[in-house]
Amino acid sequence: MKKLILAFAAIISTFILSSNVAAASVTVDLSKYASETLSETFAAENISYDFANSNYRDTNDVTTIYVFRKNGCKNCENFYNFIKNNLLPAHGDKFRVVSYELSQNNRNFTLLEQITDAYGQKSANGSYATPAVIVGNTMSTGVVDSTRQQEITNLITAGTTNDVTDSSDIKNNMKNIFTDSGITLTTSDKYYPNHTLSVLPTDASGLTLTNYEYISAHDISLMNNAATVPLSNTSLTITIPVTKTYKKYKVAYIENGQISETIDANYQNSSITFNTSHLSKYAVYGSNTEVLTPSETIEITTPKKSAPTAPNGGVEITNAISTSVSTFILITSLAGIILTLRQKHSKQC
Repeated sequence: MKKLILAFAAIISTFILSSNVAAASVTVDLSKYASETLSETFAAENISYDFANSNYRDTNDVTTIYVFRKNGCKNCENFYNFIKNNLLPAHGDKFRVVSYELSQNNRNFTLLEQITDAYGQKSANGSYATPAVIVGNTMSTGVVDSTRQQEITNLITAGTTNDVTDSSDIKNNMKNIFTDSGITLTTSDKYYPNHTLSVLPTDASGLTLTNYEYISAHDISLMNNAATVPLSNTSLTITIPVTKTYKKYKVAYIENGQISETIDANYQNSSITFNTSHLSKYAVYGSNTEVLTPSETIEITTPKKSAPTAPNGGVEITNAISTSVSTFILITSLAGIILTLRQKHSKQC
């Protein structure tokens, strides 16, 4: 029996160790997957370009743009036209493009899953907007807008060569402090270096909090380019500057246009700080009114005299009742004495 228990324990230990090893890091081996050169992708997208007379170099010593695309995807076509019309004329010798087609190749979708995991953007439902574009330590999915186009251009001109093929470099640069518009977010978990804090001022002055004055409101999000980063199972600390000093501060979590929850906030160095588990719209309130909470409320009532406890556990008679009884006994005794004296007097007569 002892041997059986030891064997069972060894199996469990092996399973736990193997699980930990598998979750410890993400290894992306691009050589196992079918890729396309930029000229092959242009042909598939029906985009004409004279590569023979350009300075484009498909070599490993330049910035690599990895693209996951689908045949017939309009957003993908637009991105490749941006490459043709903007990147190739100005920076053709500083980057290369490696594409992976998804609609005809399920194996490439497996690669996309690995890469999104390495960049902290793995989809919960297994669905991804295309194109998925990876450059250096940044990744975006869906429409490549002007902001993302400029970011890619900056990475190319900076000569960025670290990418998903060196995921250890990406993970070493992870961070947990993000700032925007003077507001700071500190997370208990670390997030990828391309994530940024987005703080948008909003008006919540119509939402009142009893005994508190409205100060400001902010819509706070952690962003991965144009996509909101979902935060779960992590502790968040938010610091917001305030321009007026109050005795007390509260922060209201606004959900569907209403105050859903209030959170106590601490004041220090002209800022308030509070803890939460989610990002959303938050309104800040201050109060100079000393408001007693239910636990602090003092109930004022007329004091009542309780009957003292008798030594045997019963209740002793109060002084008033005791006095009345004593008076009754005294009167009864006097009446008895008078009655006895009268009887004796009657006998003598």
